[in-house]
Amino acid sequence: MDPRFRLLNGQQLLLAFVGVSVCYLLAKAIYRIYLSPLSKIPGPWYTAASELWFIWKNLGGGSIFAIHDLHQKYGPYVRIAPNTISTADLESVQKIHSTSDVYRKSEYYEKLRREVDTLPVITDLESYRHRRRAYGSAFSNSTLSLMEPAIRRNVDKLIRKIQQVTEAGEKFDLLKWFHLLSLDVLGELCYGLDFGMLQDEKVHPLVEDALSFVLLVTIRAYFPIVNRLKRVLSYVPHPKIQRFLRVEDRVYTFSSWALSNTQHRVHNCKDGKSKITLFSKILDDMNDPDVNVKTKMTMAMVRQEALMIVAAASDTTAITGTFLIWVILRHAEIRRKLVDELRAVTAGSGELDGGITDEKLKQLPYLKVVIMEVMRLYCAGQIALERVVPSGGRQIGPYFLPEETRVCSPIYTLHRDPTVFPDPELFKPERWINPTKSMEVAMLHFGGQSRPCIGQNLAMTELRLLVAGILSSCPDIELADSCTDDSMEVVDHLLINPKSHKCEVQKRKMEIIKS
Repeated sequence: MDPRFRLLNGQQLLLAFVGVSVCYLLAKAIYRIYLSPLSKIPGPWYTAASELWFIWKNLGGGSIFAIHDLHQKYGPYVRIAPNTISTADLESVQKIHSTSDVYRKSEYYEKLRREVDTLPVITDLESYRHRRRAYGSAFSNSTLSLMEPAIRRNVDKLIRKIQQVTEAGEKFDLLKWFHLLSLDVLGELCYGLDFGMLQDEKVHPLVEDALSFVLLVTIRAYFPIVNRLKRVLSYVPHPKIQRFLRVEDRVYTFSSWALSNTQHRVHNCKDGKSKITLFSKILDDMNDPDVNVKTKMTMAMVRQEALMIVAAASDTTAITGTFLIWVILRHAEIRRKLVDELRAVTAGSGELDGGITDEKLKQLPYLKVVIMEVMRLYCAGQIALERVVPSGGRQIGPYFLPEETRVCSPIYTLHRDPTVFPDPELFKPERWINPTKSMEVAMLHFGGQSRPCIGQNLAMTELRLLVAGILSSCPDIELADSCTDDSMEVVDHLLINPKSHKCEVQKRKMEIIKS
């Protein structure tokens, strides 16, 4: 056969393949836009036609603002991907997160669960309930009250650092140091270990490994080919690559050792005063024949749960805590009212161990409403909560959604609904003195009713003690010149952050009046 003829046929075959592919994609887009069961839901044509916009916004950052803008334009129901809608309607949000008709988490979490079997990524309701029961009272207020001395001890260390740095005339970056504080607290509460990060002023190697581990398993969940590439990369003689590839072995080895030590201390304690951790009771239950096997965790489960708490929970508390202190220092009247409240429980001592306990701080009404308003505007996690419509489909507002449709509750938008929160962009703690039912429903800072954040009591305890410690012991600090409204503008990439990624304070400048 003439070679030119074979080449021509090859070119024609390629063109035919391209043509068929284009026609298929075009037909698919037309179906999604005009014929899909979701075609009546408002939204731009490009979000209905393809997942690309949704993926790009989630990977590139800024998804909370982009979805908010769509709601401002199209209303409470917006189609943000071919099989995904976002609803800012309170009645619909309440239905989606109800405990009586649970919408499970989406396949996004299921992919992660193949890598790390932890509570936040469990999609099956029954499995979630068993795991939640296995935690028992680990994060209850009664248990946390036993761990409060460890939290206060670390807050005291932070206070001394603030005093030391600002007295020397230097600026103190709250965001950086709050991260170290949260990690030291979690080290004690999860493993019974002092990571010493506040003391050493640097991140513990385990924490660096834990953060790298989270990145690695996330990449592997969505790009399974990485597991095959690992063999190839293992031959690359580069120390950083080799260290990254072995991160999983290191974190599991260290975590297993630390948890075994915790278990050993509990079992061999003679006076009953062994240091309690979040996992002490869970580790005890592993060998207790009277505990239902369905609500027991294996050592592998405990190891993964502890790692994910250390890696994930520290950021959220540190970020929210940073915005909390920034808001207080930015508003003189708010600061004054909080100081007046604290005087009533410190008895004038000015020290955390001079009478302040979290139980007393819970009773302070103004502190409570200030924290709630910070949670409304500055909770660290404001990405849309994604769920899946159950079997048989559901009616959501004026639209019937087929089963397996993904529905999102946009936290950023719900927290700024002007019909629920008048003047939503203004920081007004007083709005929480007598909150309406709608205000309470709209708040998803700790997740929905069906899947609330297990660590919310711990986060609130840490935030309350942080405010009390700083306002009581650091009366002379103020926001540094570098800390402006522009530098603290919210940016979004999975979690929110200040645009400058820092929040600096300094010792208050004294005005010298010359006679």
